[in-house]
Amino acid sequence: MNKGCAGGNPIYAYQYTEKSGLTTWSDYPYKEKNGECYKDKHLSHGFINGYTRIPSNNQFLIQQYLKLGPVSVGVCGTDSSFLFYSSGIFNVKTCCATQNHAMLLVGYDSDNTTGVEYFIALNSWGNRWGENGFMKIEISRNSSGTCGIALNPSMPFSGYLVDVDNIDNHGDDGNSSIFTKISLFFTQNWVLISLIITIVLLLYVCILLIRSLYTDYLRCAAAEYQRVNVNI
Repeated sequence: MNKGCAGGNPIYAYQYTEKSGLTTWSDYPYKEKNGECYKDKHLSHGFINGYTRIPSNNQFLIQQYLKLGPVSVGVCGTDSSFLFYSSGIFNVKTCCATQNHAMLLVGYDSDNTTGVEYFIALNSWGNRWGENGFMKIEISRNSSGTCGIALNPSMPFSGYLVDVDNIDNHGDDGNSSIFTKISLFFTQNWVLISLIITIVLLLYVCILLIRSLYTDYLRCAAAEYQRVNVNI
């Protein structure tokens, strides 16, 4: 289980979001301090269908996944050079690779002057840290990446939103509520449903093919039977 400023793991966050969902920033704004989680007092507006662990030690692959959405990564957040980062492209070669802090990669770019490529990372230490809460981390030649950024990348692979106002207004017995539940079911299980539809279509095509082959066989058999009778 995650413990806020005392540590945690993005995978636990994915698992929680998959099961219990997330509320909105306006309903439950993030506060930069330890405190109690009032999860029962806020409605969930969005869920994810699952998550994927991106293979380690491959910064090029992380760049490709960033084209789909943000990527969660682990870094060595206790290194002094990391702690006191203020601006520019972070490229400290001596930064440790111990995974003790999580960040969210939101993109990548390159410096117009030097051509150095870097990841754009959002930290959780407020907008007074780094460049308004963000950090530029060099895409290094080291396979594990700067501060171990490429060791444990991961990301959710799909999600869906919940029409909370619609559910509140109609209740569980209303037609809109039933429609919402059906919509959520299909949205949440679209991968499985797509797989089932694909299998059914393949079976249908196989049946048509077998039927066509069987029909050709009967025609050939009938023609051979007639030929034999004519010769007799």
